[in-house]
Amino acid sequence: MIESRDIGGIVGAPATGPDGQKVGTVTQVLVDAETGRPRWATVNPGLFSGSDAFVPLDRAEWDREHLRLPYSKDQLKDSPRFSIGEALTPAEQELLRRHYDPDAGPTS
Repeated sequence: MIESRDIGGIVGAPATGPDGQKVGTVTQVLVDAETGRPRWATVNPGLFSGSDAFVPLDRAEWDREHLRLPYSKDQLKDSPRFSIGEALTPAEQELLRRHYDPDAGPTS
């Protein structure tokens, strides 16, 4: 589980996919407004990829050097894009959850 104290180290760190290969660089971490826990990160997949991708942190791992994600670079590249400077709405979060885990049911 990613803790609030980890945020400073995560921003700017490389993000890796399930195969251990780099999928991008973490550009920011978003926290839950109610709990203060890290919930989402944005990852820039590279110079020619366009905008940053939001990724959920619920299944991510932080090893103090890399943010290890269970998502491939293609999943990040194909994810829905939203404004980076604003909080994600519940509808945006649901779209992202379904993108990364299509078998998951809706959250309540």
